[in-house]
Amino acid sequence: MEKINLKLAEFLSLAIELYGNPENPNSEYKGILNEKMSLTTRYWLNHIGKQAADEKAAIDKLRDELVVKYGQASEDGNVQLMAYIEEEVDGQKVQKINPKFIEFQNEFGALLDQEKEFSYKPLALADVESIETAGNCPVFLKLLVAE
Repeated sequence: MEKINLKLAEFLSLAIELYGNPENPNSEYKGILNEKMSLTTRYWLNHIGKQAADEKAAIDKLRDELVVKYGQASEDGNVQLMAYIEEEVDGQKVQKINPKFIEFQNEFGALLDQEKEFSYKPLALADVESIETAGNCPVFLKLLVAE
């Protein structure tokens, strides 16, 4: 097993590179794991993908906690964090950036910039040469070794 330090933002990217983006189901890019490949390669990619998905779930939970911290509860109990708020200036409604949203972005950005050690079995270029993908996969490519 190899070890590499990845920023938390890179874990989010790696999950999308492997599984596609569920928030954009109309995208042509469906993820590396949806491509045809050998069973051995799929096994190791699923192992990497599970770790990335677990990190993504932890990051999503932290993001939700920040939304609760900086957002406002609506009448139905949901918490919203609006990027813009309306204020009345000289009798007219004006939209301006929500300062709480800026605080959220700053704190979440700092969180995503943190690094975490990632253990994985490196794959050789030969292991993935038959995979054809329409997407750019910069984080995944960091995990490959040229042999």
